[in-house]
Amino acid sequence: MKKYDVIAEVRVLEKYKDLVFFDPDNECIYTVWHKNLEWQRGRNGGWWVIGCSMDDKLDDEPFPIGQMTIDLIAETSQNANVQIIQNEKEGSI
Repeated sequence: MKKYDVIAEVRVLEKYKDLVFFDPDNECIYTVWHKNLEWQRGRNGGWWVIGCSMDDKLDDEPFPIGQMTIDLIAETSQNANVQIIQNEKEGSI
């Protein structure tokens, strides 16, 4: 997650694309954009998913791929053909 690499981006994007999650901060449902991720530099940097807002009044925004975002995805109902499997040791999906 912390390595800037095109292959890493493709693998991570394949895992998270089109998943949905509810952001309780702004009470909006987001869908992870399927075209690419965003790279953030710095101490808390790494790959971030781009959340496409279901609310036309809110802009799309990046979310860090970390425990908070993973929990939000796991707690949100997905499409019928998507099964969320969470690794309890690592907390990842």
